[in-house]
This record gives sequence, C-alpha cells and structure tokens, in this order.
Amino acid sequence: MLTAYTFNTWLKEEHATQMLKLLKTKIQLKNQSAIEIASTWFYKKIKSGYGAPESYTTNTSFRLYHHIGNSLKTGRQGQCGFLINLDQNHWVVVVLDFRTREIWYGDSLGQQIPETVKKVLAWWTYYHSGKQFTHQPLPVTIQKDSFSCCLLAWNALAVFFLGRKEKLLDTGNVAEGQLNVLLKVIRRHTQMEVMCTLVICWNIY
Repeated sequence: MLTAYTFNTWLKEEHATQMLKLLKTKIQLKNQSAIEIASTWFYKKIKSGYGAPESYTTNTSFRLYHHIGNSLKTGRQGQCGFLINLDQNHWVVVVLDFRTREIWYGDSLGQQIPETVKKVLAWWTYYHSGKQFTHQPLPVTIQKDSFSCCLLAWNALAVFFLGRKEKLLDTGNVAEGQLNVLLKVIRRHTQMEVMCTLVICWNIY
C-alpha cells in the first residue's frame, strides 16, 4: 500500500486515512483540542443520516456523529475538518466552523460545491446548531494532473488549521509532497513500535 506514495498514482481511502491520522496527531501535539479531524467515513455517514433523518435520530450507529455534533454545538470544539471522496474518483476538502457558522469547501479541480454535498452539510450543521451556515472557498492548490487530489485536499486542510507552519503545495512539488507523507507515515509507525515495545518491557519487568 505504501508504494503508492512513490508513484504518480491516485491515492485511495486507506492513504487518506493515514494522512488524516498524521494531521490529527500533529494538531493534538499542539494542544488544539477544539479541532476535530474526522475520518473519511464522516461524510458518508451524515449523508446516510440526511437520507433517513428518523434513523439518524434513533439509530445507535450514528452515536459518534451525534457526539461530534454536540461537541461543536456546545463549544467544546469549534471546527471539524475532513475529506470527501466524490463519486469514488475525486477527493475534496471541507471544514465546518461552528464558531463563525461557515462551511469551507475546497476542490483542486476548481469546481464549486455540488448541490447534494451542500444540502447534506446544511442539514447536518442545522440539525446540531439550529443555525444556517454560509459558504466560503477553502484555498487549495489547483491540480495539473489526474491523481494528486487527495494529497492537495489533505495539504489544504493542514494549511487551514496549522497556518504558518504549513504552506500550500506547488504543483511542481506533488511527488516530493507524497514522499514526505510516506516518510511521516514510516516515522509514525516506527514510533508506535517503540512505544509498544516499551509498554511490553514495562509489563514484563
């Protein structure tokens, strides 16, 4: 799976999940607990809730999404960022800002937010806030190839939340950007292995 980062190839959901976990860890290390980085399942689940609102209210499979919504509504968290896989062939980025009541949307193809996505996000934010949200364009690098949308969407999310610590990728640096992600994934995996080893040794001795 990791070899995909070394080629000019479209990144799949497992890669998006890895990158979102990296970003979530970095945000947590900076003690920015008011930011929720949601999984690639987030939009899929709230879309299914939009299609069956009674089920969203009663079905326990939506418990996590109620928890996130309530955290945003009560101010324990202020923003929620995630990636959406449109039609299983294109990644876009979304940030829901409950502090300013804004929905930020970025597409590396330069397209506007699809009406279906707009309606789903409007329904979910209103359900958990009772307020209408406005829409804002989220800055993202415009791709010049057929494969870099996932990396560029993730990069735009990182820039949005980390500001000066990150910058939007240049289209000429896509390959380098993917390799940097690969190195971060490997480094994170190595760190986790070391931590597990220390825990095992502690329990033994």
